[in-house]
Amino acid sequence: MKIVPRKKNTDFLIHYNLIEPDSVYEIINKLTTNEFCECKLSDDPEYIGEIIYIFRIIENLIDFQGDEEDVEIYIKFGRYKMAKIADISFHDAEYKLTLYDWGDEI
Repeated sequence: MKIVPRKKNTDFLIHYNLIEPDSVYEIINKLTTNEFCECKLSDDPEYIGEIIYIFRIIENLIDFQGDEEDVEIYIKFGRYKMAKIADISFHDAEYKLTLYDWGDEI
């Protein structure tokens, strides 16, 4: 897996001092079905039709100024073009994420 080197991902990682890969992977490893929001087809022109998986997790993080806060994190996994690694978006939620209602499925 690799974090996609987009500005919003990089800015988020720097702002919350998550520059060591292990710090991000520790958060990702906490994900369960309880943090799952949705699965959909990508609308990105380069990856049109590829399946992406979206999760939301709230983590207590410390920003670069030393302030502690609960942060809603948007995590998107995509395995594009049958790649052997998953690309990951990892940044603050830019819109309201709704957790999937599993009902009696689990």
